[in-house]
Amino acid sequence: MKSQKEQSTFFAILSLGYGGAEKRITEIASAYLSKSQGYLLINGEQKVASQRKDQTKTAISNLEKNHQLIATPIPRIKSVTFRRLTSLLLASFELLKKRPSHTHLALGAILLAPIAKLTRSHVTIEITSPDNANFVQKFKNVILPFTDNIIYVSESIRISLNTNIKIPARIKQDVYAHPFFKIRQLPDIKKERLVTFCARLIPRKNGILFARSIKLALETTDTPFEVAIIGDGPDRPYIEEILKQEIDDGRVTVGPSPNPTDIINRSSVFVSLIQPENYPSQSILEAMNCQNYLILSNSPLSTRFMQDNGITVALNEESVASEIIQAMRDIDKTTESGKNSLEFLRSAYSSDLIIHQLRALHSKA
Repeated sequence: MKSQKEQSTFFAILSLGYGGAEKRITEIASAYLSKSQGYLLINGEQKVASQRKDQTKTAISNLEKNHQLIATPIPRIKSVTFRRLTSLLLASFELLKKRPSHTHLALGAILLAPIAKLTRSHVTIEITSPDNANFVQKFKNVILPFTDNIIYVSESIRISLNTNIKIPARIKQDVYAHPFFKIRQLPDIKKERLVTFCARLIPRKNGILFARSIKLALETTDTPFEVAIIGDGPDRPYIEEILKQEIDDGRVTVGPSPNPTDIINRSSVFVSLIQPENYPSQSILEAMNCQNYLILSNSPLSTRFMQDNGITVALNEESVASEIIQAMRDIDKTTESGKNSLEFLRSAYSSDLIIHQLRALHSKA
């Protein structure tokens, strides 16, 4: 039987960005490791990015203070492919040195499963999105033979992956009870006639549809309001072209922000149109923390975010534009409804429950 000293959990996330999934797993690791031995491994680029986000500074600081953060050096290589390979190689060395009893891998780090198994570690991989599920499907022969547990952020992603590939029966599969989110006390400021959209600007997030909806709304209402599209990605040039006049007029801004919470906290309305499913979007939870009224596409699980704090809409320009116009016309009612977002978040989402669920999963090794 292993001694207590030998029991440790090694979390690893590897990617070239630092978005909602990276932030969430950083905070999960910080909360989990506050009462356990172990480490969180990130790459140097992620560490730099995390310091620009107020909500993860504390988590990173706590891990560093307890000597539980491993940040691999930033490769001096321009090629994205070679940067990814270098990060994997450096992470492999760290994993082999630490030889943890449990390994929890997410995003690009799931490719470390064979290395983790070399250390006789119990291996859990976390599937954070449909894109991540596609990644597992592509590299299933590298990942699945060395995996003991899979945990999914939503049931829909679990169903999708199991439909596309056969998961070996020996692998235990679980789904988080609900998204992990730590509620924060934010400055109480007056809400503005501001609509926000915060996501990676890729096709399944429907930023182009949102841009067309905003253009239609601004052209057909006399009610003044502004729009912030927070994010970057391949769809950004198309969005900027659609909204060129509105951007030039100062009514719309498009681009990433080092701290999107500051913008969302000023806004009254938050829009999310993710396909195939909005749930369990970290951006929506952030908007709820900021007391925003929600306009969400009518995917099956969108209502899990709602309790008298928003509405679901069909994925077409007219429906989205109509709800935005209505919300802006009756701004006082919209602002009051937005307060319900925070109340519902407090009552329905417990970060402690997720940590307990994860400990139970790891303890079954």
